[in-house]
Formats: sequence, structure tokens, C-alpha cells
Amino acid sequence: DHFRLTLQRLGAEIAAFVAFSDHHVYTPSEIEQLDRVAKQHRVEIIVTTEKDGVRLRPMRPSVGRVWELRIRATIVEHEAAWKAYISNTITG
Repeated sequence: DHFRLTLQRLGAEIAAFVAFSDHHVYTPSEIEQLDRVAKQHRVEIIVTTEKDGVRLRPMRPSVGRVWELRIRATIVEHEAAWKAYISNTITG
């Protein structure tokens, strides 16, 4: 739902939405499902997260162009605390 809300906030017109679980490994039948849904709704662009786009690239759907949405996070409060936390996490 977060991804759908992000797309809506960006002004995307969502003709259809097919959700998969996080870290999902796509199967050929799921790619065929994406193709069917895209044809049914006459979509021009399929949008996915950049992370899932990496998994999807070898099996690209044949319908529509596939765009990967790059999402960045910016820490606006307590930046020093976050930097210390991240540094400690990396260095152990």
C-alpha cells in the first residue's frame, strides 16, 4: 500500500495495481499475469520500485514500458543520532 500511496501522491493515474510481497522472486507465470493485466487496462507504463526492477529486468513484461521509481530518504531530525547509529551498525 505504501508504494501505491507514493504513486498517487506523485500524481500517477493508476489503471491497475498488482502487488507482490517484499523481496519477491518473479515467475514466468507472474510476468504473463502482468502482461494480461497491462493489455486489459491498456497501460502504457508499468511502474515498479527500483529494488524490484532489478529482479524484474531479466523477465521484462512484453506490454508497456517498465519504469523503476527511485525513492530516497532524507533525515530531517536528529541527523547526528542517525549518523552515529548507522556508523555503529556498520562497524559493529
